[in-house]
Amino acid sequence: MSLKDMNSTKIIRIELEDHLLHDKLHFLAMEYTISIDSLTSIAIRRLLDDVNFFRGLRMGVDPFGRSTHPNEQT
Repeated sequence: MSLKDMNSTKIIRIELEDHLLHDKLHFLAMEYTISIDSLTSIAIRRLLDDVNFFRGLRMGVDPFGRSTHPNEQT
């Protein structure tokens, strides 16, 4: 599987060791008429967004502007 970044010419090759995961991606791609590469790009982007979200929470930054630590004042 290879992924091409939408904003550049970089190509990343990913080898899936889990054959069931590849089968699930294949069926999902067929169901929604989208390529496996596009699905994988979306999943990786969501993973990175989630990691950044939780890093922000850990650092005390709430996406809704509230304090995330109970002893902090707003």
